[in-house]
Amino acid sequence: MNNETKIVHWWEMVLLIAAYVIPLFFCYYSYLTGEGHWFSRSGSLMVILGAFLEYRNFGIQQYLREKRDETWKPDPIIVNQLRSRKPFDISILTSLVLGTAIWGYGDLLFRNT
Repeated sequence: MNNETKIVHWWEMVLLIAAYVIPLFFCYYSYLTGEGHWFSRSGSLMVILGAFLEYRNFGIQQYLREKRDETWKPDPIIVNQLRSRKPFDISILTSLVLGTAIWGYGDLLFRNT
């Protein structure tokens, strides 16, 4: 890892945005067709993307924490890198919870399911 871990990579942001856009698209599609199972299934895609991103995020944070703890005085750059990933981490965890709720109960919002 290098200093570019202080920001989120572009492809991580694309996957996170996709995790939220996919259920929105299928919510609209389910609204048009009245078939809620499409919206419900999109929750599983949200969870899959969120789990992948959380796995990667956890590895990066673990690496940064090990680098931070190598000396008796934490490096402020590494501390800032950890802080800069916090909003991304919260967004990932939110996608996991929301995706699970959509996956389990999303079809109940529509008729014909």
